Amino acid sequence: MLPFTRDQFLAVFVQYNVGVWPAQIVAYVLGVAMIVVLFVPSQGGNRIIGVGLAAMWAWTGMMYD
Repeated sequence: MLPFTRDQFLAVFVQYNVGVWPAQIVAYVLGVAMIVVLFVPSQGGNRIIGVGLAAMWAWTGMMYD
């Protein structure tokens, strides 16, 4: 058995999303930009994708610590 209910578990996601509200828009824009760079070759494309992924991993590490 888990030490929390389903509602408590989902409430954590609700609180997180409310707490970081504008960040979701930035994350979507960054994700779309990386997909565009992936399919439209450019000279610094790999670097842009790497920096974007690093930023997303850093965010995950800092926010879920």
